[in-house]
Amino acid sequence: MGSFSILCILSLILIVSCSNITSAQDSPIDYLKPHNAARSAIEGLNISNLVWDEKLVAFAQNYANQRKDCKVIPSGGNGGYYGENLAISNGYISGAEAVKLWVDEQPHFDQYHNKCVNGECLHYTQVIWNDSLRVGCG
Repeated sequence: MGSFSILCILSLILIVSCSNITSAQDSPIDYLKPHNAARSAIEGLNISNLVWDEKLVAFAQNYANQRKDCKVIPSGGNGGYYGENLAISNGYISGAEAVKLWVDEQPHFDQYHNKCVNGECLHYTQVIWNDSLRVGCG
């Protein structure tokens, strides 16, 4: 398995809010449901549902705690092993709202050629990537 395949196996999502991190009411299903809905909405493909991963949660939360300065700086994904999407807000943002921001990039994705138009859908491709199996948010 090549390094590119390894990179795409796990998905990591970080959600940072300048006033608070995430709400205690955000449960794993609040993140999983919109991810899996976007994945199942792709016609002609059988993309598996993501599952929640506590190891990814710990990694994401540790990194989110370091980003209380609200600078949007990619974590490096544990040496490139994890993919990631970042969302930032100047107030509260729920897990479902963050995932919606990423999924709303779908119109910029050319499914036929499997690429983004003008690079405007890289968050969306992270959500739907077929080799992504797990998600954890912090």
